[in-house]
Amino acid sequence: ERLVGSEMCKETELTLSKDRLILPEGGYCKLLVEEDNYADTVYKEIQWQHEPEGIVGVKQAKTQKNLYTVEGGAAGKAVITPAYGSVTGTPCTVIVLPKELTLNSLSMQAGTTHQLEFPYFGDVRSSTKWGSSDDGVAAVDENGVVTAVKEGTTTITATIETDSIGGTPTVLIGIAIAASVAMSLPISTPPNAIAHS
Repeated sequence: ERLVGSEMCKETELTLSKDRLILPEGGYCKLLVEEDNYADTVYKEIQWQHEPEGIVGVKQAKTQKNLYTVEGGAAGKAVITPAYGSVTGTPCTVIVLPKELTLNSLSMQAGTTHQLEFPYFGDVRSSTKWGSSDDGVAAVDENGVVTAVKEGTTTITATIETDSIGGTPTVLIGIAIAASVAMSLPISTPPNAIAHS
């Protein structure tokens, strides 16, 4: 218990303002511990648990006692949780994406579909916007399903909105699609090839 103003205050909760963050490598954002009525020393002494370690860094911001800066270090996925004494706070999942990610080319037959994915796509699906440089060759829907339309080449791009203040605000993923049309010739049996009995 600590005396705050004229009231005794016991640290019972450490609630984070967000439960999920998306950052590019080198990007950073702000994260609040929502309780702001604890003594200043509580916020300075909060220990941040990282599982796994080495993906993100967390440090207290200088501008506000309950504000922290979360920085994306290496690409990966980590859960960070604040702890003070016997109190463990709410966790926040942080997905750190590479600054740039280019997937291999893909060849498709006209009329076929293919689900595009990239590392951590399941975690950032709702923050991803897809586009095609030429919808006449291949179109892509909001879920990353590409439909080849006709012969040609197009580039499919996924733009991922991140929570980053610094660094790269979006992550772009380019995929070249070569949609080829399969030629088929109708097979007919000439009348003289039919066996007569």
